[in-house]
Amino acid sequence: MVEFQEFFILFFPALVNFLIPACIMSLFIKDEKPSSVYEDVWLKRGARRIVLLFLLTIVTAVMCHVVLHLPRCLA
Repeated sequence: MVEFQEFFILFFPALVNFLIPACIMSLFIKDEKPSSVYEDVWLKRGARRIVLLFLLTIVTAVMCHVVLHLPRCLA
């Protein structure tokens, strides 16, 4: 866990470490859309079910922490 003040100490170096490589990489990437942008994409059978189960897992974990006051695993 990071304190609020420590977050900003870590945020600015992380931002610099993101922006410098991103700017360098943007110079070498062509400004065009890939051909796959124009294709229609269809979800396979069961895809929405998997997304729903993922969201349900996150909601369940948060609710168990909030309602039951379960301790976090420190492994």
